[in-house]
Order: sequence, then C-alpha cells, then structure tokens
Amino acid sequence: MVKIRKKLFCLLLSFITVFCFLPVLPIAQAAPAKWYVRYDANGGTDAPKQQIKRKDAPVQIASARPVREGYTFKCWDTEKNGGGTLYYPGSEYFENQDLKLYARWTPKTYFVVFYANGGRKAPKRQVKGPNERIALTTDIPVRDGYTFVCWNTRIDGKGTDYLPGQPYGRRDSSILYARWKPIQVCYRFDPNGGTFSNTGEHTVKAGATIRIPKAIPVRAGYTFTQWNTERDGSGKAYLPGFYYPMETGGSLYAQWKHNK
Repeated sequence: MVKIRKKLFCLLLSFITVFCFLPVLPIAQAAPAKWYVRYDANGGTDAPKQQIKRKDAPVQIASARPVREGYTFKCWDTEKNGGGTLYYPGSEYFENQDLKLYARWTPKTYFVVFYANGGRKAPKRQVKGPNERIALTTDIPVRDGYTFVCWNTRIDGKGTDYLPGQPYGRRDSSILYARWKPIQVCYRFDPNGGTFSNTGEHTVKAGATIRIPKAIPVRAGYTFTQWNTERDGSGKAYLPGFYYPMETGGSLYAQWKHNK
C-alpha cells in the first residue's frame, strides 16, 4: 500500500511540474463590433453628431454641414490643418476603425461697390475678406455743379457716412452711395453807370438757369440795349426776360446807347 501511494505521489508531482512549465498562450480578444466617426467644426459651429460604424458595413458621411461666419464649408479632412484624406457629405467610409474629420473652410469674398448717385466716374469696386478691414479708395466721383461730400450706406444719405481712405470692415457685400453738396454761385446785375432796382447779390446752385428780369435799368441820356457778360459789351448778350445758365457766377452788365 505504501508503495502504491508513493507512486501516485510521484505521478502527481510530475504532472504538476510539466503543467507549470508549459508556455502561457495569449487569450485572443474579440475585435470591437463597432467604431465611431466623429466631426470637428474646426472653427465653426453645428458639427454633425458622431456616427457608429459597424464591422464591414460602410457608413455614409453626414449630410449635415457646419457653419462659420464669413466662410463657406468645403468638405471634411482627416487632418485639422488640411492635407489629409478628404470626405464629402454623402460619401462612404469603409474602414473598420475610428475616424475623426475636421471641417475645411473657404473664406467668402465680399465686394464694396461704389455708386456715383447722379455723378460719374465712380471708383472701381473693392474686394475684401470676411474678417478683413480695408481702406476705402481715395478716388472720388465727379458731378457738375456739386462737391463730393462722402460715401453713405443709403442712397438718400440717411445711412452711415464713410470718407475716402477710411477703414471699412463690414462683413458683407455692400453698396456705397456718393453724397453731394450743391456748389453755390453768386451773381448780380451791374447797371454799369446807370441805376437798377435789382443790384443785390443773388445765390443759386451752380448750373442753374436764371431768368433775367424784365425790368430794365435807366441812365440819363442813354437807352438800355441789353445785358452782357462783359462790361465793355464784348461778351455774350442777353435780353430782359431771357434765360441765363449760371455755371460759375459773376455779373451781367447793362449796355447803353447814347442818345443823340
């Protein structure tokens, strides 16, 4: 009996020894059944929610697009600063692994358009980026009989004024309208040796047309013949009741014929 127990003990010891020195094999881990596609608006907002990617099944890239003021969404990129693989909304992703996508943006282009508003020779339009402040052109339009004052955001001049060369940073395309101030000119009727009831100085807008009074000046020993743009009568002649275009102001001089 003792011998049998001794043999059993030796067998058990041998079995334990062999078992302990056997190599340990790694336990295989099951592959994950799902992965995730995540979106980063990359400076914008409203990135799509993450999506689940199932094993061996394609996932469609979200059709929802993020937004960013002053920029247009272009596509998704696997690299934050660009240069990675591009994915477009509605395209498919097949890999069995997580994916993070970053929005790629294109800056919008804005235009500043100038409207002469009754004048001519308006400056060419200017181009600016979404966050850019530009200096408005120093070129100005022209208008006969008027002086350019400034640019305005409304055609009636009741908006915001901007001067040539002033910084401009509105984040949209816009039209700037010229504001004008009439040029005032002065004129008078010179009796040129006679007397006239209307000898005061008059002010009108440059380019306006005035009507010459029908009343005439008087001078002892002389007969009034006409008004003239030159004192000696060498200019352009006008008769009472006629119209005279007042471009630059000045005087009209009475012309006389000596009575014999």
